[in-house]
Amino acid sequence: MANESARGAKYAVVVKLWFEADGRLIRFELAGPLEDARSEAALREVLSGLRASNPPPDGMPQPMKLRIVSR
Repeated sequence: MANESARGAKYAVVVKLWFEADGRLIRFELAGPLEDARSEAALREVLSGLRASNPPPDGMPQPMKLRIVSR
């Protein structure tokens, strides 16, 4: 994660993602708050700059749901 102070926190969260046709992430929602505010802030920072390496297929249902688990 971009924020080293959040490193080591344990969490699991489902994120809903909406992409533009060119692969830019235009919106995201966390399914719930994380217990650690620093981890949540770091995750939001990373997601806000996200861009898919390939554009989504035409007609792909959105939002996509992604489960993120720390290690």
